[in-house]
Amino acid sequence: MTKATTKTSSVIQSAFDEDLAKAASVVADQYQKSLAFPPYSQPLTVYDEDRLKPNQFFPVSSPVGEQGGELTVSLSKYRYVYPQAIELTVSAPNLGKVVLTLSDTDTKKSLKTQSGVARQNELAMIFKGEEDYPRNLQLLVEADIAGKIVPVVAQIHYMPPSATLTGFENAHPRNENMIVPANLTVVNYPSTPLRVDQWASTALTWRLGCFFFLSSNSKLR
Repeated sequence: MTKATTKTSSVIQSAFDEDLAKAASVVADQYQKSLAFPPYSQPLTVYDEDRLKPNQFFPVSSPVGEQGGELTVSLSKYRYVYPQAIELTVSAPNLGKVVLTLSDTDTKKSLKTQSGVARQNELAMIFKGEEDYPRNLQLLVEADIAGKIVPVVAQIHYMPPSATLTGFENAHPRNENMIVPANLTVVNYPSTPLRVDQWASTALTWRLGCFFFLSSNSKLR
């Protein structure tokens, strides 16, 4: 091995060690920052859209023709709670008549049908809230676009009301946790205490990192 080869290898090894040290420093810095907060309450960033907007509905589109246009269905939210109405907008270039069918996703049974004619390439439609809607709903849109029927399907959840959050009491620390008592008016609840995050029928999502229990006076502790 020549001196030149030895020097080159030394430079490469030095650069590798430096990059490794930088990577280790970044990992250590991130770990140190994560320790400043409990695991269940890590700071959110603008990239955590799924948690900042947990009930956002992302528009569903279907391509139209060869010109790059799209038939798009947009809804006001993803999860609805009775008696909320299901509001949606259908849009596309050269959009004409639209037929909308609401059905049970699991059984494929048709529940309601509406139709309308678009104005300025857009049509807003509303289904009145019904208490007996199944949880999983499917919306089939069949749109007449320049004489061609183009379909697009969207799926949502529709749930019965479980409880109404009426307010919070003063927070207080308990060991390493921060306890936030919440008051609920409960519509239907089991006779035995359970954790809210185990109550599948609730319309509320709790990420406070502490346990809430239902008591006989409809109050979570």
